[in-house]
Amino acid sequence: MKKAPEIVMASYVTYKELFRGKKYKSPYQILAEFIKYIIIQEKIYQFSCLEIKKMIVDTFGFKLPNAVLKSALKKVECVEKNGQRDEYSVDYKKINVDSSFEMYKKNAEQENVRLMTKLVEFTEEKFCEKLDESKKQELLVDFMAYLLDESNGGDFQDIISIFILKNQENKEQIQAIREGCILYTGINYDINEVGSITENLTLYLDVEILFDLYGYNGEIYQTLAIDMIKLAQEANKKKKYIKLRYFEDTKREIEDFFRRAEDIVTGKVLLKENIAMKAIVSGCNDVTDISDKQSDFFHTLQYQYGILEDENRGYYEKEQYEANLEGLCLDGIDMNDSSIQESIKVISHINKLRKNKSFFDYLKSEYIFVTETRKTIEISNKITEIISEGDEIDGKYVGYVINMNFLTNLLWYKMSKGFGGDELPQNVNAIIKAKIVLSNYITQNVAKTYDECKVLYEKGDITSEQFAARLIALKNKNIRPEEISVEGIEEDLNFDPDNIRKFEEESNWQKLKLKEKEQELKDIRKSYIETNQKVDSMQQELALTREDQKEQNKILTKQEKVIEEQSKIINEQKVRIEKFEMQERNKEVKKEKRRKVIKFIWHIIIRIVVLVSIVIISYLVTKAIKADLATSLSIIVTVIGIIISSVDIVKNVYKKVFGERNA
Repeated sequence: MKKAPEIVMASYVTYKELFRGKKYKSPYQILAEFIKYIIIQEKIYQFSCLEIKKMIVDTFGFKLPNAVLKSALKKVECVEKNGQRDEYSVDYKKINVDSSFEMYKKNAEQENVRLMTKLVEFTEEKFCEKLDESKKQELLVDFMAYLLDESNGGDFQDIISIFILKNQENKEQIQAIREGCILYTGINYDINEVGSITENLTLYLDVEILFDLYGYNGEIYQTLAIDMIKLAQEANKKKKYIKLRYFEDTKREIEDFFRRAEDIVTGKVLLKENIAMKAIVSGCNDVTDISDKQSDFFHTLQYQYGILEDENRGYYEKEQYEANLEGLCLDGIDMNDSSIQESIKVISHINKLRKNKSFFDYLKSEYIFVTETRKTIEISNKITEIISEGDEIDGKYVGYVINMNFLTNLLWYKMSKGFGGDELPQNVNAIIKAKIVLSNYITQNVAKTYDECKVLYEKGDITSEQFAARLIALKNKNIRPEEISVEGIEEDLNFDPDNIRKFEEESNWQKLKLKEKEQELKDIRKSYIETNQKVDSMQQELALTREDQKEQNKILTKQEKVIEEQSKIINEQKVRIEKFEMQERNKEVKKEKRRKVIKFIWHIIIRIVVLVSIVIISYLVTKAIKADLATSLSIIVTVIGIIISSVDIVKNVYKKVFGERNA
């Protein structure tokens, strides 16, 4: 009986929580907890390896190889093997249960029920109708397969992807399921040999993988491809075990792709909506630009990533006939389809390189073809199933083909990134997967709608204008994963013919508006031309005026020079006159000063003579009258007074004589 999706997904979340808890040292110890849970719940006392294997599938959805299961049973302390037989007994006294196991399981189941209820409600809202029980079950199974990387969601791929993008609050639970899935991947391989690659492995890369790596398909695809290459390079640190190659036919397909790009650039064919082709022709003006891009592409593959063309050329030699699969007939496969034939050819090449041997481990299979082409993967799985059934083996051989994400997960686990490692590959991110799925969905519908429009145009059912409008509508779709957003996804997914016609009508309306604008532009141009003519006429007149002005300026310049020279002469004469006048004034001052000194001297001499005469007369009078001593003294004092007075007289004379200049 198949378990409900929410229970199966809860198993992966529980495994992830125990794994990340750092309590367990190996995956076997974690698997032992799952086995103990079954033993207790089912009250088992004895079982065979086959019985417990079936119970694990029924209870948790884990499909374990016998070797892995037997190693896990050795870690169950309450289980003992009965001799050489493949049977085991249970000693309940020795059971030691991890209490967190049931807590993780219960919480995960409750969260998953809530998550799936939201998904059903979201889907019903999109379909505008209630889902019956069979549709609900189909939706939930597709959702589980989507998260566990078993498919891209079947008929519900667009609904599931939009749900993941628009319900960010559920991101943690969804991410836990996806992380549990990648950790579970390692359980299916020989876990004892993790840590390094120890055997030679050649990876043949398909065209899309090479374009992803170079960045032609956008940033997200490039990031995922680089993750894979980095793990391969890490495995080659000590010794080069992993080689990266591409087949001769792959190179031919790439060269044809670049030739089509040349035809687009030269206008021979239209650019059909293709991410890689748009990236190649972008910025190219002629075929030499395309040729340069092709050279750069192969140079980068070889010298940056070490990816070379396959050296083998003997795929059709006689010794290869036994391993040849190209003549194989498969039920339900159209063997006349050229793309199917190419897929079988690649698978046959890998089988020839393996020398017709089968393997249980991809990383030990010596040669693998890495591709994202769904048909090639399906054919590889079908051939592998046929061979596995024919050999009557326990389990199933690995295929000849592997997709990039699964290979990345295997390398990640093999390189000990599981236990002890925290960083998960980018492909585990549910948002990235949702964008990639939607990108593929939109690209397929764009190509389909393009072909339909082309047929209608060739039949004459639509005009060239209608065809062009519909092509523009398709070109406006966001098809790169990194371009897809929550806001624009509804419009990008709308390929309804009415919506395309609506864009066509809008395009026609815009054309009418454009014609109106063109008429307005013509009128503006006419007015502009007339205005320019007037401006030209005015500019000519202005030019003539400027010539006259230049002549006038020349005359004025000459006159200014004459005036300047005359001013210079006048200034020189003025300086000479001022100098002469200064000399004359100095002479006059000196002459006046001499005159005043002479005048002053004469005034003093006259006064001295007068005073001396007075003194002499006084002396003679005194002597004549024989005056007594008192009288003589009186006369002397009088004379002294006269002398003192004469000093004032001298000052006054000086002021009078020399003060005349100021007056």
